Amino acid sequence: MNDLINQVCTDSSSDEYEIVDLTIGGNTTMLQLLASIDPSPLGQVPFTINIQGGTTYPVDQFGLKVNPAARVYIPPIVHAFIGTDISAGLLMSEGFFEDQESLLYIDIGTNGEMGLNFYGNRVMTSTAAGPAFEGMGLSSGMRASVGAIEEVSTDGKNLKITTIGNAPIKGVCGSGLIDLIASLLRLEVIEPNGRLRHQNEQSGLPSSVASRLEDVNGQSSFKLAEGVYLTQKDIRQIQLAKGAIRAAIDILIKETDSTAEVLGKIVIAGGFGFSLNPHNLESLGVIPPGTGDKVRFAGNTSRSGCAWLLTDISYRRFLEQRMRGLEHISIAQKPEFMDRYVESMEFPDIRINNNQTI
Repeated sequence: MNDLINQVCTDSSSDEYEIVDLTIGGNTTMLQLLASIDPSPLGQVPFTINIQGGTTYPVDQFGLKVNPAARVYIPPIVHAFIGTDISAGLLMSEGFFEDQESLLYIDIGTNGEMGLNFYGNRVMTSTAAGPAFEGMGLSSGMRASVGAIEEVSTDGKNLKITTIGNAPIKGVCGSGLIDLIASLLRLEVIEPNGRLRHQNEQSGLPSSVASRLEDVNGQSSFKLAEGVYLTQKDIRQIQLAKGAIRAAIDILIKETDSTAEVLGKIVIAGGFGFSLNPHNLESLGVIPPGTGDKVRFAGNTSRSGCAWLLTDISYRRFLEQRMRGLEHISIAQKPEFMDRYVESMEFPDIRINNNQTI
């Protein structure tokens, strides 16, 4: 953090001593580590938070090298698994705090945090999605950087693959992964249950696609470039992640007596980037049917929200007041969660020969 502070001061021709106010957006573990507070109670029932949100602290508790009289503002904290990055981000979701709106906010990361505002009835939850949607933990996954596959489409016979910077393929990032799996589902390379065809099961596939099927270390794999593969294990990781997110969405909708049809907007924050195709999110079943056109990408809402909270104190009072009326739902304690989770791991049937659109 001190290295980052030094860098922004250098870039802005300012001095660390001039900094008298700070706002921090992060998950609760990050916040407590930064404040030299033992985070271990966050990882066990009853998930105790030992840092207070919606208040300021003296800067010396955080060890930050700025003006010694500076204060650190910690935005409201909803739950041990929903930190200040999310509460700050909600400021950037136009309509979340409006009682005349119906809006779903989703921050897709290792923890899938989300909130639903159904005409003033505001609920939030989180679910352990894992890092697969960010390209991590996969055989050829990577962050969204030069050489990462970011877009994939099909004309029914071939795959069109686009990489960041139009560079040679090095791996696949989150947006490219969603597109890739959606395209392979349409081409029937992947079945709705998530099974990837074996190398000896090429019948009925276009030759340009069938030739990419290989067995690598005894595992069904789809070759994207030399040394770059989508494996059966990768697909299972995506199924687990999307199952957790979709189950959480369905439970929030049920808790508010709402329906997916009446949702006015779905705001997606996090590391996906703006190249993600929302209709492929729908095709994979990450979001409910018929909601692809309602998706809006908000980017790094934590950073933008913290900037608002830093430069205008009225946003702090607004956020503190509105967050007090919000209900947290512990979905793991819901009897129906596991059933919804298992059901949501299946992919919708979007085969091209099933009269589905490309």
